[in-house]
Amino acid sequence: MTHKIPEWYGEIFPAGPRDGFFHKFGEHAASFVDRGEHQLVISFDNLSDAGFPDTDIKPWAENFVRDNGWSHLGVYSRGPSWYRDARLIRFLEWLRDDGFFTRFERVTLIGTSMGGFAALAFAQLIPGANVVSLSPQTTLDKNLVPWEVRFQKGQVRDWTLPYSDAAEGLDQAGKVYVIYDKLLREDKAQADRLPQDKIIALNAIGCGHKSAVALRRMEQLKPVMKLAITGELTEASFYQMMRSRRNILFYRKVLESHLEARGRADRIPAFRRAFKVRRRQILAAEGAQAEAASSDPAPATATVAGTTSAPVPQVPDVTEAQSVPPLPRSTGAYPRTRANAWMITEQNGGLAYLSDQYENTVIGFEERNGKTLAQTPPVALGMLTYGGQVFPDLPFAEDGRFHVVDENLDGAGPLNGARAIGVCDMLQCRDAGLAGRTVLALTQNQPGITAAEAMPGSDFYQAFLARVKHAVAALEPWGKPLFIDRIALRLLSAAPQVTEAEADQHYSDVMKALRRDLTQITGQGAYPAFVVCQSGGTRTDGTSQVILSEARLALDNPTLNVIVATPAYPFELMEDMPATHSARAQMQITELEVLALRSTQDGQPWHCPQMIYAGLRDEVVTADFSTLSRLELQGGAHGFTISGCDNGAKIASVRVAGDKVQVVLDKKPEGKDLRLNYAWGQTADGSGNHLANQGALTDSWQAESKTCPGETLRRYALSAAVKIFESHH
Repeated sequence: MTHKIPEWYGEIFPAGPRDGFFHKFGEHAASFVDRGEHQLVISFDNLSDAGFPDTDIKPWAENFVRDNGWSHLGVYSRGPSWYRDARLIRFLEWLRDDGFFTRFERVTLIGTSMGGFAALAFAQLIPGANVVSLSPQTTLDKNLVPWEVRFQKGQVRDWTLPYSDAAEGLDQAGKVYVIYDKLLREDKAQADRLPQDKIIALNAIGCGHKSAVALRRMEQLKPVMKLAITGELTEASFYQMMRSRRNILFYRKVLESHLEARGRADRIPAFRRAFKVRRRQILAAEGAQAEAASSDPAPATATVAGTTSAPVPQVPDVTEAQSVPPLPRSTGAYPRTRANAWMITEQNGGLAYLSDQYENTVIGFEERNGKTLAQTPPVALGMLTYGGQVFPDLPFAEDGRFHVVDENLDGAGPLNGARAIGVCDMLQCRDAGLAGRTVLALTQNQPGITAAEAMPGSDFYQAFLARVKHAVAALEPWGKPLFIDRIALRLLSAAPQVTEAEADQHYSDVMKALRRDLTQITGQGAYPAFVVCQSGGTRTDGTSQVILSEARLALDNPTLNVIVATPAYPFELMEDMPATHSARAQMQITELEVLALRSTQDGQPWHCPQMIYAGLRDEVVTADFSTLSRLELQGGAHGFTISGCDNGAKIASVRVAGDKVQVVLDKKPEGKDLRLNYAWGQTADGSGNHLANQGALTDSWQAESKTCPGETLRRYALSAAVKIFESHH
């Protein structure tokens, strides 16, 4: 393994030009680079930065702080800790007691969200220090903020530790800048707990909970932070810089969510029309400017959105809750990007060019009808999710916004459901040296879906078809026919009581209808694959027969191209949720779904080990498994149980050999309906952070996860229940 060296270590390593240190304690760490005594910046990781797995880790804002020549104490977190760690607290108090902070003429604590909480909470360690806190929480102590339900993993931390309420201890601080969107009720409620006479509250309206992201996209994060860190930021200068928020689509979408949350969704269409009018006027102004620049160097007479141009009609600024300005773009032969662009050509009514606008990597782009996509092979692949499941947003390193889009060719959606599958597939393609694709990712989702709601003819089903039709039309100007490659199914989440036979029939009916109707819409000559993740029940109950049906979908429907990629039971759940997987678990499940289909498309079979027969001889039950390689038992509960036993026989041990599992009991079991169950039929009290069904049986396949470094992916055996037959051999 090649270890990458972070920039800050290059400054403080033994032969480096500066003094400094690095301390690691448990899930936290701190690095310090001494660049002089005029300014110290103390930064704290936010949730998206926490847990960075590689060796070239950077503290939050590291490049910005270094470029300004400031000393930097960066505090790192390995996860959603909210810095509730006694060792970290003792370390920061030791720095205070040692006089470390008093060496500097000026000290500023900075952070956003979780890091914003820490900046506020630890400010009392350094009297006179400035604070810059973006979209912060003041505490997650349920006794103080029972209404705060957004950060469940943080809530279970130890909030009895010191510095657990950022609303206390700011009386000796210097300037305390708190930047947040007052229209976001939870963030406003958190900020309202702070002493209002002490803080400088800056309203980042339209930025939602991601004020730092919004400022970065409008290219104002660095200017705002520089003035705030040095204590020179004023309300007037902040709001002047915030005017450019109207130039980002992010702002429009946040404002729309605010309107919807307040029951004013009826205003959204007018809001969007105002946005489009403003965009057209700015484009007209920029076009006039470009024409004037090419023919007459004389200055123009009007200014629109910060550019000089010929006079254009002025549109009054829309109110804070209603307006969204357009993305800045050029006209003529220049694309709508602020990034570098090369080799620009006009073709087929649009522009083609090279640019580094995505992840600072130069790739080809195509622009048409106000949309920008990466240049890809001519067929767009459909990756669809249909049914009902709660999907957490996933923290992929990239969002694939120019490759993975919805029916409106918009790539800015949340990373969950079909979009997560598309991004994961994109990353897998890149690692395999394959061309990236335009992926049409549609998630038709209704948590708690019933059989009737998923069937053809339902509003839910017809809405799904309408979205696919819309996508086909949107792709037509790009010359990209749509080929639906896969459909991930999540059915009967609200009907665990149906029988195995009823569940099998329902899945079969829905799959047949989907492949018939969708292929008619797209005109493709081959049917899509159906990818299923076998459900696992809930935290307390794993007795649903739907689980057993899902295990047999590929066997019972051989003509429908069904792949059961993985069972759900091995993966952790979100805290305090009955059956919703954590983001990290869902990333691994998504990766397995992508790998399963890719394997079959490459001509390699994929199926998880599946119990097909159980025979009894004396006190030993021998189970035969259909498996692609030898069976293995991982750590944890083996997962086997006996049901229908009348004489109380109990499992003494489990042995694995090849494709067989021997379940040894303390005596020969007796009963008219003996069954051997694996990872099925189990119940629990819900105290564990996993489903009630549990098991440890896999085959020998394994792979290192590319989405969750440090995790090993395995093919776990599917949940099953089979009748035990008396064996005479």
